[in-house]
Amino acid sequence: MKQLTFLFLTLCVINISLGSTLFRIQIGTYKQRETPENIKEIPNLGNFQLPQNYVAIFSGGYYENYLGAKMRLNTVKTLGFSDAKLRVFRYGKLLDLLEGQKHIAKEELKLAEGKADETNINKQIYSLDRSASMENREILFNEISIPPPTEEELARITKEAQEDNSMVDNLKGKFVGFFSKTEDESSESESESAAIDDNDDTSDIPADEVAGNASENETPSQNKTEAIAEEPAAAEEKVEDEVIASASPAVEEEQVVAEEKEIQEEEEEEPVAQEEAIEVAKKDDDIDEEAHAMVEELIEEGTEQIDVDDPRIHSSGDMPFFKIYLGSNVKGGDTPESIENLPEIVYVYDKKKVIVYTVGYFGTSQEAENELKSYINQGFTKAKVVGIYRGIIISNEVAKAIVEKAR
Repeated sequence: MKQLTFLFLTLCVINISLGSTLFRIQIGTYKQRETPENIKEIPNLGNFQLPQNYVAIFSGGYYENYLGAKMRLNTVKTLGFSDAKLRVFRYGKLLDLLEGQKHIAKEELKLAEGKADETNINKQIYSLDRSASMENREILFNEISIPPPTEEELARITKEAQEDNSMVDNLKGKFVGFFSKTEDESSESESESAAIDDNDDTSDIPADEVAGNASENETPSQNKTEAIAEEPAAAEEKVEDEVIASASPAVEEEQVVAEEKEIQEEEEEEPVAQEEAIEVAKKDDDIDEEAHAMVEELIEEGTEQIDVDDPRIHSSGDMPFFKIYLGSNVKGGDTPESIENLPEIVYVYDKKKVIVYTVGYFGTSQEAENELKSYINQGFTKAKVVGIYRGIIISNEVAKAIVEKAR
């Protein structure tokens, strides 16, 4: 039985692992002011702000389907970004290039064998857990100082991964054969146990013997149940005592002490609330009003460029995605302290004379709006949902209208 359980769990682990892998296209990592000129041609551009003014640039979200990710990678390479690469995420964590190559090699083997999954090719996930995103940002930054793997290393990893895949297929075949064999054995054991149960039938035993055995087997818990039945009277007496006590001076004194303690706790909480209010005020002071006004103009300009009823918008197949705008600063100015201390990935958009800071990467407006309140509560009073369409920032309302029309 233990062997069967082990084999079953092994197969479950194999199946679960297939559904826990995500793919994303990384264009590259650059200094913020040294990004390629044609970067705006990349579809669904996404930026990860890294320390020391570096930025990692991606295209699209996290693909569940390898074939869909590979198709997007080919599109990106035709735009002139030959160094773009597929990155692999396992349970939300970014794998290094060599480890990721193992998964890519297995997926390529499926393609060669005609076993590729062609359903939901364009299905993407647009955000990961915050803790995973923070860890991935650190990995991306550390990679800057690490030489990329050589062609020989990638080829070796590919060969090893394909050999491992063949071994797994062989194991699966053996498991199937083993299970089919043990089914007959288990049915035989069931028939034997049924025969044993028949021998335990008490129908032929005299009734007085059965009753005698039952009384000998009574447990202490049964006696306890009988005792509980005698308790209601005692419980009523206890309630009466409590009612009498509640009217005594001692009880009144206890109530006064409790009220004084509650007042003291409220007074202690006031400084904490004041500190939180000060923190919110600091973030308000951190807002660059001039830059924010520029962003509002950018959103208005981008929105005016789009006619939701234009049939060309829907025939192109391009869809907007949604983000949460937090703040901005004029080019050349310092990054707001509230943005620098935010414990998650911030996406940076370098537009005209202003730097725009956003978070999240959502497929629908509702997903973004669900997260919006938490940022407003953190003190980002200017925070709001915006749409990103063909590389330009547009209003949330127009982005939603495009999605609705496409449906």
